[in-house]
Amino acid sequence: MNRRINCVIVDDEQDAIDLLSFRIGQLYSNINVADTFLHWQDALAALRANKYDLLFIDISMPGKNGLDLLKLLPGLDCEIIFVTAHDNYALKAFSFAATGYILKPIDDQELSAAIDRALERINNKILAAQNQKVSSLVNEKIRVPGKQGIDYVNVNDILYLESVNKCTQIATSNARYLCSTNLGTYKYLTD
Repeated sequence: MNRRINCVIVDDEQDAIDLLSFRIGQLYSNINVADTFLHWQDALAALRANKYDLLFIDISMPGKNGLDLLKLLPGLDCEIIFVTAHDNYALKAFSFAATGYILKPIDDQELSAAIDRALERINNKILAAQNQKVSSLVNEKIRVPGKQGIDYVNVNDILYLESVNKCTQIATSNARYLCSTNLGTYKYLTD
């Protein structure tokens, strides 16, 4: 996967954040530590406002622990890896569909294994979204205004679109349609 992955780290110890950021950077060039937070309130606001691919979160923090923070974020759409010194929360952590549960001090092999699982799940989500987009176009037809009226063309039958004198030519294996709209009108077909 060549896509840049944005992650966020939530831990109440700056040294732990710095060490984890450093190790992630050493192990994965495609993972960007976009944000780090020492306080759950700041993390809550950022997780509600931004889209991250991956969340590294400590459990034991003042005020609310990491599990309490996640309860405030139903439907959070990112992979979650717990990084904590407490092994007694593992079962609860996996109720949030966590990708990993790493005990401090961090072992690079355990960290890599958890990140690899997270990257695989992120990649699978991306592929599923692309497949869903393609399958939604399978039976979609577009209206093509022409000189003889309106034609309906199945999107899957379109071989290419071509700009011809400020009009658009739509080519299928069976026919060519020339419509008065410009090529930009059909941009959504390639998004």
